Amino acid sequence: MRLSKLILNGFKSFADHTEFRFDEPIIGIVGPNGCGKSNVVDAIKWVLGERSAKSLRGSAMVDVIFAGSAVRKPMGCAAVSLVFSNPVLEAPVKVHERSADSTESTESASDEDAQDSTVENEEAVVRRAHVRHRALPVDSDEVDVTRKLYSDGRSEYLINGRKVRLRDIKELFMDTGIGTDAYSIIEQGKVAALLEANPAERRAILEEAAGVAKFRARKEEAARKLELAEKNLVVLREQLSGAERRLRIVRGQAEKAKRFVELDSRRRALRSALTLDQYHEQRSKLTECEQAVIAAEAARDALTQTLEDAENSKRLRETERDLVMQNQQGLERDRFEAASAVKQAQQRIEFTEQALGETRSALEQDASAIGALDGRVAQHATQLAELILAVDLAAKAVLEAEEQNAVAAEARAQCAADASAARDADLRWREEHIALEREKSRLAARRHAAEERLASIDAESVRVTARSNEQERELQTHFTARDLAATRRSEAQTIAEKIQAEVVNELRNVESYGEEGVAINERLMTLRDERTRGESRRAILEEMESAREGLGGAVRTVLGDQDKFPGIRGALGDLVSTDRVNAVAVEAALGSWLECLVVEGTVEASPLLTHACELDGRVTFAPATIADLFDATSPASPEACPEGARPLRSIIRVSGGAQGIIETLLRRTWLVNDLATALQLSIGDESGSRFVTLSGEVIDHLRTVTVGKLRGGSGGSVIRRAELTELTSSNEILGGRIREIEDDASRVAALGTAAKSRHEERDSALQAARRTAIECEFQSERTEQLITRIERDQVAVRFEVAEIARRAQAAQQEQASIIERLTLADATLSTADANATSAREQALERQHILDQAQESLSAARLMLGETTSRAQVARREQILIETALQESRRQRVTAEDQLRRREAHVETLEESISESRSVTQRAQQKHDAIAVRLADLAQSLSMAVVANDAAGEVLRSLRESASDTERQWSESELARRECSMRLETLTTQAREELGLELETLWTAHLEERESGAFVLTDRAIASLEADQLRDEIRSLGNVNLDAMAELTELENRTQELANQLTDIDSAKEHLERLVVELDATSRVQFEETFNMVRENFGGTNGMFRRLFGGGSADMYLIPMEDGTIDWLASGIEIRAKPPGKEPRIITQLSGGEKSMTTVALLLAIFKSKPAPFCILDEVDAALDEANVERFCNSLSGFLDESHFIVITHHKRTMQACHRLHGVTMPQRGVSKRVTVRFEQVGVGGRIAESAIAADESANEENSELVAKPGESALTNN
Repeated sequence: MRLSKLILNGFKSFADHTEFRFDEPIIGIVGPNGCGKSNVVDAIKWVLGERSAKSLRGSAMVDVIFAGSAVRKPMGCAAVSLVFSNPVLEAPVKVHERSADSTESTESASDEDAQDSTVENEEAVVRRAHVRHRALPVDSDEVDVTRKLYSDGRSEYLINGRKVRLRDIKELFMDTGIGTDAYSIIEQGKVAALLEANPAERRAILEEAAGVAKFRARKEEAARKLELAEKNLVVLREQLSGAERRLRIVRGQAEKAKRFVELDSRRRALRSALTLDQYHEQRSKLTECEQAVIAAEAARDALTQTLEDAENSKRLRETERDLVMQNQQGLERDRFEAASAVKQAQQRIEFTEQALGETRSALEQDASAIGALDGRVAQHATQLAELILAVDLAAKAVLEAEEQNAVAAEARAQCAADASAARDADLRWREEHIALEREKSRLAARRHAAEERLASIDAESVRVTARSNEQERELQTHFTARDLAATRRSEAQTIAEKIQAEVVNELRNVESYGEEGVAINERLMTLRDERTRGESRRAILEEMESAREGLGGAVRTVLGDQDKFPGIRGALGDLVSTDRVNAVAVEAALGSWLECLVVEGTVEASPLLTHACELDGRVTFAPATIADLFDATSPASPEACPEGARPLRSIIRVSGGAQGIIETLLRRTWLVNDLATALQLSIGDESGSRFVTLSGEVIDHLRTVTVGKLRGGSGGSVIRRAELTELTSSNEILGGRIREIEDDASRVAALGTAAKSRHEERDSALQAARRTAIECEFQSERTEQLITRIERDQVAVRFEVAEIARRAQAAQQEQASIIERLTLADATLSTADANATSAREQALERQHILDQAQESLSAARLMLGETTSRAQVARREQILIETALQESRRQRVTAEDQLRRREAHVETLEESISESRSVTQRAQQKHDAIAVRLADLAQSLSMAVVANDAAGEVLRSLRESASDTERQWSESELARRECSMRLETLTTQAREELGLELETLWTAHLEERESGAFVLTDRAIASLEADQLRDEIRSLGNVNLDAMAELTELENRTQELANQLTDIDSAKEHLERLVVELDATSRVQFEETFNMVRENFGGTNGMFRRLFGGGSADMYLIPMEDGTIDWLASGIEIRAKPPGKEPRIITQLSGGEKSMTTVALLLAIFKSKPAPFCILDEVDAALDEANVERFCNSLSGFLDESHFIVITHHKRTMQACHRLHGVTMPQRGVSKRVTVRFEQVGVGGRIAESAIAADESANEENSELVAKPGESALTNN
């Protein structure tokens, strides 16, 4: 096998289709620096699967696509192909069967194949297990490996034109020495990396040569799968345990569900028959009711025309009567106003005269108050003089009390000194007494201790005896406890079984509450969706309101530019609002006025008109004071509300000062319920008014009628704001309902939590019962141990009795000695007590004198305090009198001012009385004239009333007849609707509860009833049986209908988990065996390869001696931390001894020596297991002439099995090549291949112009030869 050619197209600087043929043993690639020689190496690495853009000297992978130049456009794709010859081998390739089959059966797609997800799942291209007679595992004489990358990031790998994965590329070259990091590509960077590599990194290169890399990859994959299998085993065991527990629970639920289905099916059949029977009955009643309704409607229509004629006659009489009444009411109002004016004037006179009398009375009271204040001022002055004198006397008394207090304090100090001396003498005798008492107490304590010891010894004797008796009793007790423990253990086991049943029951309750919670959550979601729709609609309306939807462009311009159009309060439509029901009527009544702009002040005085004339559209301005202008030019007239109507302005809420505009626009506009009422009122007394219906129809004062939807049905700003208000309210209601359902959900969740808690409690109780059984067993064993211990203690009791007798005798002797010493201490204590009593009496006498002095001092201090207090009281009274004197003087000045004001008010009241009397006289004259005119209208009104009453009597009689007819129709219609509602209820219940469509089933039911074989259902018996079935269903409790399907699913799941568990156990054992086998195979192959490379590198005929012309070198494994050599993990170190120098490790050599040593190692690896080709990229750059000569000579030994592709600038290396390919860059950024000879390459790899020109001529001739067959074909035609 060999690399026969390389084809590049759009890769880096090779923009054109470029082909390199490698049909000689050593091929040289030459050219000046920067011409693109290294791009050839990058292309080969890229095809072999290099995924690091940095390794390809780029920042991103798309950098490998030709990026264009000054005269060339960028390309959208880069493609590189490697073509290998793949001959048939004489002997088939050996494959480690067990390892290959095992890993292939367990391998899965790795991360490196993620980008190749488009590869179809078809027959594998690379099949080493089936293709063993060729070097590459592809059954073809030539293998074309291609990689493509598109500018959009898509990547493709192809083998012989078929798409494959990156792992297939790696599998193709596995164990061949060909790869991105293999020893078949030796670059300057790789040489430097090997020089700087640590021992572990050097080992990786040797593993590739030994073919161990594939085993390591498979081992890592097997280890990963083994870890995953162990995790899966744990998970599967847990799942299997849970499934088995659930299976035991569900099996009982499934049996109950099966019984429920049987009972429910029978009950549904009974209910279906009952429902159909009831439906047939209601349909018959409905037919009868519809016939009655038709008859009533005919009678009602006959009376309708007669009633309309009578109403028209009655309306005419009412109009005549109302006209007379309006005139009469006008005169009555005028008379009432005149009478009111007379009455108001008289009342004003009375009020004024009353106020005049009150004012004069107040004048007299003010004069009296001034006299009283003068007397109070004189009294306060006298009191103040007396208090000043009392304050001076109190100050003198305070000085005398302070002197007495000082004398008493001095006497007390002397008495205190005498008492202190007496206390000191008493204290000395007390201390002596205490010392004697302490000695006596010590002796008494010792005697008491001796007595206690005797008592203790006696008690101990009793205790020992009691202990012996207690031991006997304990033995009996423990025997009893052992029997009791056995009984309790049996009881605990019984309780545990009972609690186990309760645990299962509570678990069912938890499931029931869970299902109820799901139903509540569904209702909650429905309400939330409804609220969301409302919020969405509200957001749309708010957006329309914000955008001023419906207003003209000019109006929006004015409202959006307040600086240019100042004084605008807003559009009238934005300043009015109403509720949703009346919004349509308000919009219809105001119409285009809703776009009117409300202006502060008057329009004439505003600069708005100048700017508004420049707008693209019409704008209407209205002053906010329009009502004042209207009232000033139009006389006020009262408005009487027509019957069945109400003022439209009464339902409108106005802001922004637009109240006057609304009052003016809607002065005679009335709101009615429907168009008929509006038409009726428009031809009566209100013929000059406008009428608006709730649905938006308008009848103006000219009786023109406007109907239809507003603005295409969407309405304007008033309707939008009304809808916004209604949506806000409805959303709040929905929010309340949602909160209620959330409370229900919380309640159910709480019940579920409580049930779960009870389940956990019962489970805890179950564990407690089990612990009790264990404790009882432990107690039995403990009792046996106690019995053994008590028997040992009984032996020790007998030795304690003798010791107690000896201690009792010693205690009695000590007690006699203490009593003798205690008698002597009593005599000495009596003498000390007599001396102490004398000293104590003297101290008491001195203390008595001290107490008397203290009392005198206290009395003096008390007198001083009282005197000081009296002085302070006198000072406070002085201040109060001074304040009262000032207040009296201020009140007198105020009273004088008030007296003067009231005198002026008397004069004003007298003038008002005179004016009111003149007004009263004029109003009385007007009142008398109106009374005469009212007497004339009274007779006319009487005649109109009589005519109206007669017409009313006729109309009332007709209405009574119509009412009777209407009542008959209503009763028939009500009966019909009740039947319809019952039918609808039956239909809904049947659809929701039974899933039946009664309309469809009833037709077949009628046919069955008409047949002779139909048997009527006995409702009572059927209802009774249905109720019994319902009760039986309820007795089943909560039923899990999914339990039957779940049972089957769980049984299948349990069996499936058991099978999976068995499979994973088998896979785990298989993977463990595989890891052991891979380690053994890797160890053998690496050891063989290492020894071979070691010999080829440092042996007698090794590459080191050949390259250096002598010296020695060695390669050895570094021991592990424990000092042993591990063939699977130990790193590799290199030691070299160039000729005439001391042995050193590779990092201690000079630069040239390092390069030569590294090249020698790489060639030794290559010799141990030659690859089909080897690329040497300027590895001779650091070598001198002599070393280059030896380097070139060393390549000849490899040519039997491999061929070399050498990239070089060195003339000696070029001379050793059998063919040279030149790389030039005729255009900046575009590389080109040319065929050159040795003598055509100059210094620095520069290629002669003659070689370039000759290659271009050869290419043109080839192009002509390709084109000639086509030309001859055209000639023949």
